[in-house]
Amino acid sequence: PPPLLPILDVADLWDAKGQRKIEAEVKTFEKRFPQIRWRICAVALGSDVSLPLFGFWLMNVSPLLPGESGEDREWTVLLLVDSNSGKTSVTTGYRAEVWLSDEMWGNALEEILEPFSKGHPDKAVVLFLRKAKRLFESAWRRSKKQLSAK
Repeated sequence: PPPLLPILDVADLWDAKGQRKIEAEVKTFEKRFPQIRWRICAVALGSDVSLPLFGFWLMNVSPLLPGESGEDREWTVLLLVDSNSGKTSVTTGYRAEVWLSDEMWGNALEEILEPFSKGHPDKAVVLFLRKAKRLFESAWRRSKKQLSAK
């Protein structure tokens, strides 16, 4: 398996301008939540491949990048986009997975549907990242309330 680069476009889904838009949105997200490590990957899989299972495999077997630690991988969120089916999937590392429920990730993934179907895959990812940021903000506020209540 390849290393999980910040953007891994195996399916040639995003042009250079689109990748820059996505990178800028990731930087905005990371200013607020620097512990979260985004990995965004476009693949072209066969119809018989489970995208969530592929994401779990990729997250766990991809070699670490130089300077990346095991703890960094635990804070990683992998967004997979299958260019063949138009399906998307999120796989989270063990430390990141406690912040958002599967339902919340599903809500964020809904942001991808319309722009992706209209041929704007970069805009789709940007909107997803913005929704994910709002959901993390909400989760952070909830956790602060729970801590202060104790």
